[in-house]
Amino acid sequence: MNENILTDEVQRYISKHLNADVLNLLFTKSPFSNINIKELVEQIEAKAKSKKKLPTWFATPYIYYANKLNISQTSSEVTADYKVQLVNGKKLLD
Repeated sequence: MNENILTDEVQRYISKHLNADVLNLLFTKSPFSNINIKELVEQIEAKAKSKKKLPTWFATPYIYYANKLNISQTSSEVTADYKVQLVNGKKLLD
């Protein structure tokens, strides 16, 4: 985990590039010396996927996102809320 991704400047860059063509971005140089372009693109893709699926995460600043595959396999907030209503108790294994 590259904690430099959580700086203000990098977070602004990620948010600014949510609609960018990530394939084109991959062929550019990272504007940050301590973060490579692949790391940036992974964060951009995952945050963009979270907009509809995980709106609370999307709206929360300074989230370090898992890769887009993990985000794709994550239950949406709506589904998670539904699942919570199906169980009771103090522990749950999903």
